[in-house]
Amino acid sequence: MFRNIETLLDAESTVAELERVGFCVRDLPTPEGDDEARTWLNQLECVFGQGIGHKHGVNGVVSLTNDPAIYADKGDVRRPQSDNGHQEPHTDGAFEQHPPRVMAVLCLHPADTGGETILVDMEDTTTGMSETTLRGLYVPDAIVVVRGTQEAKHPVFSDNGRGGTTARFSNHEYNVSYPGNDLAAPGFAVVDGYLKDKANQIVVALKAGQLILIDNDRVTHGRNEFDSRQPRHLLRKWYDGKDGSGSTIVNTGIKKAVA
Repeated sequence: MFRNIETLLDAESTVAELERVGFCVRDLPTPEGDDEARTWLNQLECVFGQGIGHKHGVNGVVSLTNDPAIYADKGDVRRPQSDNGHQEPHTDGAFEQHPPRVMAVLCLHPADTGGETILVDMEDTTTGMSETTLRGLYVPDAIVVVRGTQEAKHPVFSDNGRGGTTARFSNHEYNVSYPGNDLAAPGFAVVDGYLKDKANQIVVALKAGQLILIDNDRVTHGRNEFDSRQPRHLLRKWYDGKDGSGSTIVNTGIKKAVA
């Protein structure tokens, strides 16, 4: 019988910290196998809203692992969740019609060295940015994100309809991105440089059984490189942050960037 994550997690304090800081880490017992870990992440829908599927997901959960058996059907295709390379901070779901507002990652087996999670708060990227530069990041095609044959265009900042701002940015080793117009170019360079500056990054070394929750509307995430010969296995799930009626249950995003 699988344990219920609601009995292992103080949901009220967890949501409060997520809304205040943009991420939080919780210590859980080491899951009794992959199936229990997936069950826990699916149970979190009652806290963080409906799960958002992914083409590489199994029962709503994606494996983040360099185990070649997991993605053997794709041959030599290089994808973020199965590789061991460095990944600069970004928001998830650049190619999704409705990107996740909250993401959860549960560590089953960390790499011996490397593979740490990197976090940067997008709210901090606006410090010192002129209003003209900031407004350029609100235009619909402020950023163009490309991976293979996929392409997405979206604003970097947008009104989230809840009195705040949704921040989205993705330009890393697996997504090639560029500003979609001249108005967005100065701000794109500022945000891109800020996220990639190690001085602005928080590095979290997850241990087996630790759960990290990330406000995907506010905090970007990446990872450090790790040796491909080291086994590493984490599980990820996305959530829409809404209850069954469509109302907000988790208040994500940064404070209002433009008055």
